[in-house]
Amino acid sequence: MDRRIGAPDEQHLRQWSRILEQRAIAQPEIICALLDSARVAADRSGEWRNWSFLTLQIQLAVERWRPQTPPPETIGPERTLVEEDPASEWAIAKAKIRTQIGEIPFSNWFAQTRQIGRQGRQIIVTAADDASRFFVEAEYGNVTRTVLAELNIHEIHWTVRERGWADEGFVPQLLPKVPSDSNERGDR
Repeated sequence: MDRRIGAPDEQHLRQWSRILEQRAIAQPEIICALLDSARVAADRSGEWRNWSFLTLQIQLAVERWRPQTPPPETIGPERTLVEEDPASEWAIAKAKIRTQIGEIPFSNWFAQTRQIGRQGRQIIVTAADDASRFFVEAEYGNVTRTVLAELNIHEIHWTVRERGWADEGFVPQLLPKVPSDSNERGDR
């Protein structure tokens, strides 16, 4: 509900449902992430006065959304959130991001993310699920990249914890090892 223009009417709710159904989007987490993304986009353009403007933003958010192929079902132990290394680049970046976006969005989207690896100027960060990863990339990508660039990190690779990459000690080999010593790279 929006306090400025009241609750959306039944017609708008049905229209939003049809937009989501047409793309076979039924997972509550993804629906919430898309609706949040649409609301953020609508708010970014200033004060809006009708629900039709939000409908347009929902259509755009849904068009930008790319479904992920779900991994095959596996049976195994419950995945737990690994403890965060406070000295990791991502922990340092998150502290800066928190001051820029505020406490509530930070708690919703960044607090449960963890850095699970670094290769050269790339870090590997895990999110709780695809919806969270999608929303952070879509809504906070520019902030994230700017803060990471200040830390000399030029790329972030996102993965999803539910796929099992949060096991301690497991770091995917995505890139060949890049020498960390400037003399090994030939820099003088």
